[in-house]
Amino acid sequence: NVIIPIHEEKRRQQIQDQALEDIIQTANEDYAEIEKERFKNNNTLKAFDDKKLPGKVKLKDEIVEYKQAEDIGLTSQEDLFKKSSEEVAKSIDKIVEVEGPVHISEVIKRVKDSCNIKRAGANLKKAVNGAISASEDAGNIIKIGDFLYDSASNDVSIRKRHKPNIDLISDEEIAKNIERILVHKQSLSAKSLPKEVSRNFGFKSTSKKTANKINSVLDLMIADNRVKLDNDIVELK
Repeated sequence: NVIIPIHEEKRRQQIQDQALEDIIQTANEDYAEIEKERFKNNNTLKAFDDKKLPGKVKLKDEIVEYKQAEDIGLTSQEDLFKKSSEEVAKSIDKIVEVEGPVHISEVIKRVKDSCNIKRAGANLKKAVNGAISASEDAGNIIKIGDFLYDSASNDVSIRKRHKPNIDLISDEEIAKNIERILVHKQSLSAKSLPKEVSRNFGFKSTSKKTANKINSVLDLMIADNRVKLDNDIVELK
């Protein structure tokens, strides 16, 4: 039998342990990506389950006022910086539960305002991002791109904002807006669609940037075979 020195045995064991950790980490990352994809697909199915005729319900009745999260459990800098990421994550969950899908920059702003902090500096952003990661690891929220979603709900509402910014509105909410317009109007010219969509979000006028973003979501919906474009007329499939 070959005698293996103790230090060599330890080295081999460390390599095996590290390999196992790498396998577990890869599996966790793969699972997270699968869950995100499942969530996105569920949102798509949820939106297009509602393709039934609206009956007496008017489109304006399907649009709700944007509601901001209040009383999130953080009231000072000490609250934010002395609590663990897991504790701050509870406040993130409250924001996402009310406002999801919500842009990360909006979450940072809610925390900043709630803690009476004048500027969102690097330390605040680090604390919030750490809490977001903790909440995501716990399975309470799902992060897709720069948006956070409540993992317990697939509902996406069309929300009217006081000062809308198209960069802060998720593709899913824009798609839901397009879909509901087409349910009520049956068809619409591609040129007039961005204006209709933007008005539902609270825009008083439709800038080129806003129109381009709405059209990019429309292009995705066409590519996904969810809507069709024929002779400049947009209809649901």
